[in-house]
Amino acid sequence: MRRTENKFKNYDKFLIYDCDAPENIEEVIKKSKANENSYKLLISNPCFEIWLLMHYENVNQRLSKYEIGMRLEERMNVKAYSKGLEGHIRKIVGDGRRVNLAIKNAQKLDLRYKGLEIGKDIKEMNPYTSVHALMKLII
Repeated sequence: MRRTENKFKNYDKFLIYDCDAPENIEEVIKKSKANENSYKLLISNPCFEIWLLMHYENVNQRLSKYEIGMRLEERMNVKAYSKGLEGHIRKIVGDGRRVNLAIKNAQKLDLRYKGLEIGKDIKEMNPYTSVHALMKLII
């Protein structure tokens, strides 16, 4: 084993998917879980913005991507939320306190869907995110 490979052998590798694309998300999840590279799979359903909205509120009902965007705009006090727009993520994260709220809100969904598996039940698990698992490691 090369020295650089050895250096990172104890680190986890993550794959993060939004469930709004691709359309065959269940098949993609199954293939990812079967991958010999032992990735940890993280999901946001229906989209990544559900995780961002959880920085402001407990999300416990199915929302369309449009409704999620509208709520983010309201919470952020911006006219139009846009993926990747400079400053939006910084505004959401703020001083970091909201990240802890988002983690708590996501953990509530973990409890709600206990016993379900993302590989076969992801369509029923909406809203859902597991991005908090990575965020807990980072902070």
